[in-house]
Amino acid sequence: MAKSGITLVIVSTDTYELGLQAVVKSVANFAFDEVLILSDLPQAWGDFSITKIDKFASGRDYNIFILSELHKYINTDFFLIVQYDGFVLRGDQFSPHFYHYDYIGAPWPFHRALNVGNGGFSWRSRRLAEAAAKVLETHPPDAGAAVLEDHYLCRLNRILLEERYGIRFASEGIAEHFAVEHGERRFPTFGFHGIWHLPKIYNDRLDWLLNNLPQRLLENDAMYPYLADEMYNTSVEHYRKLTKLKGRANRKSSGLGLLRWSGGR
Repeated sequence: MAKSGITLVIVSTDTYELGLQAVVKSVANFAFDEVLILSDLPQAWGDFSITKIDKFASGRDYNIFILSELHKYINTDFFLIVQYDGFVLRGDQFSPHFYHYDYIGAPWPFHRALNVGNGGFSWRSRRLAEAAAKVLETHPPDAGAAVLEDHYLCRLNRILLEERYGIRFASEGIAEHFAVEHGERRFPTFGFHGIWHLPKIYNDRLDWLLNNLPQRLLENDAMYPYLADEMYNTSVEHYRKLTKLKGRANRKSSGLGLLRWSGGR
């Protein structure tokens, strides 16, 4: 397979084992020019080399880093962000049309406009990353406010990015071919995002998946039901194990987890 002119990027200071598998599966399914792992724990990433960063204290720290700092590490014209719950599935679904855009992410079905899209598995240009840092300087979020970097770019500041910096966001049709997050597709996609997809992807190693789920996911009452539904559909036995993990997480967190890790990786 020819080289792509694309860097694979993961920024992670937790969920190391799941993050490593996201990288392994992505490079097995597509040829990247570079693999950039930004993390605080070199020994967690097997044979891959990493660029060391400080551990994030919160989801907000992660999101601000993506907006303000990531562009400094990118050497190629385009890059693909992956996370522990979003990575390349079908390299044969890559389209050269992706190169026409600065940003592609799975569409958000709960928005009728400005709905492209999810940042957890997303295609971006280096010029988008550079523009994001400039916008953050001139339009900073309120101090202490929750920040979702994809929402910040694709909804709050999309028009500014288009008009001032000429940033091109993919159409909903291109984004649907690129990735799936919510809902189903009747056709294969290049990749996906969403913890609820993992039971199907790791259906032959569900105990391993349960052992590596992040505590913050179990504490997040907004996201957990999606995972629980798909686990039930995949394996009732492992659904029962998951509910036990959830019960322990609830007792441990006393309800603080959702606030602490809302909107971050």
